[in-house]
Amino acid sequence: GIDDNDVVVDIDGDIAGDISGDVKFQKQSQQWQLNILLECNETQIELGFDDNTELLNINTASLKLSANQDHREVLMNLTSADYFDLGLTGDMSNATENPLQLDLNIKLKKLDWLEKLEPTLSGSRGQFQANINATGTIAKPEVKGSFILQEGQLSVLPIGLSLNEIKGDIKSAYATNQLQINSVIGSQTKQLLVNGQASMNADEGYPYAFEVTGSDFPLVRTADISMDVSPQLQVSGTQNLHYIKGKITVPLLDMLITSVPEGAVSVSPDVVVIQSKEVGAVHIDEGDAGNDFVKNK
Repeated sequence: GIDDNDVVVDIDGDIAGDISGDVKFQKQSQQWQLNILLECNETQIELGFDDNTELLNINTASLKLSANQDHREVLMNLTSADYFDLGLTGDMSNATENPLQLDLNIKLKKLDWLEKLEPTLSGSRGQFQANINATGTIAKPEVKGSFILQEGQLSVLPIGLSLNEIKGDIKSAYATNQLQINSVIGSQTKQLLVNGQASMNADEGYPYAFEVTGSDFPLVRTADISMDVSPQLQVSGTQNLHYIKGKITVPLLDMLITSVPEGAVSVSPDVVVIQSKEVGAVHIDEGDAGNDFVKNK
């Protein structure tokens, strides 16, 4: 098992721009109504990632929330011409058997900002799009959705891995609280298939179980190492503990070793040394001491 260590990224933010809104609340007897409207245009958010600073331009943003004793509705739109589009619509009613209706659409218009969060992702580019739809109830929602990397790649710099294909589907069964996830991760012309289930049960620590399979996948491409792998792995666990079992075949390994640290190579204990000499030295046996050829070596 592998213990889970939390990864924390410190992000600080300052907002500059105009934000307007309106809040109304009415109540009469057992009836009540709440309406919230927030809007902003051409707003800048200054984000600080450790030692880096990035200005996030928000062209339009709006949030509309309406709620009463029988019905709740939310509508949110967030647009940044340089970074993303985000749309969220939600509806929940007490009057039907399937009161929940939620649609979330996210489009990341470029990925080069990822290196500000994690420098090893330098060189990432393209667009990433995801959509999720949820119906049913909050306790047992029925979820379906998809995600895809478009016109680009996700790069992992230290090992030279470039992913040019990321796509998948998500769906759940109404009565089980289980998400079925089928996804493809591609590099060059090879693919890894990642298929499995994840539970939305918080009391059990969100357990999951996935299979990772592939053939001749180019995992490492650096100046010194090229390695392809063919994994057959089962990955399972919870949010606090993870297990990996299976096998990984390495059909290709090219490695260039330019230096070996002193003491890294030693003589095997079962080797009997009859003669030894320093590298580059010429050893002359006593019987050859008079041999001019040997003397002139």
